[in-house]
Amino acid sequence: MRTFLATAVVLGLIVVSVVLVWAHGTLWRPTDNPERIVVVPERATGREVIDGLHRDGLLPSALTGRLYLRFRADGRQLHFGRYRIPARSRPIDTLERLLDGQVETFAITIVEGSTATEAAEACIAEGLGTADEWDRIVADTQWVSDLAPDASSLEGFLFPDTYRF
Repeated sequence: MRTFLATAVVLGLIVVSVVLVWAHGTLWRPTDNPERIVVVPERATGREVIDGLHRDGLLPSALTGRLYLRFRADGRQLHFGRYRIPARSRPIDTLERLLDGQVETFAITIVEGSTATEAAEACIAEGLGTADEWDRIVADTQWVSDLAPDASSLEGFLFPDTYRF
């Protein structure tokens, strides 16, 4: 009986060691991928995100990704948004980026004296809306009705500054 228990313990330790080495290799070894953009939809589940990362080649094993989220995420959740994943990133770094919510940001500078059309063009150039959407927003004076009840548009209400999104 003692021999059987000793053998079972040794085999169990070997199996656990092999799994840990395999998981470490799949999460900490850099990929050969070029820089990538990953978009995590607002209501995506962890499984959907992990499966997408695996499908895109950013995570060699979906199983290790799910295990990492379950046991090492420390209660953190994946954040939705757009992420820029550097070339040759380690899968662990990609997961941590999504867990920390390190979304891609961009800046738009509105120069003093800019018209609403010029401000809209700067936003559109960064992929923030379309011309039709900006035309509707600028025409909607409900935003400033308390400040300027007679305003015919939002022209002049955008403070010159650098806005980060």
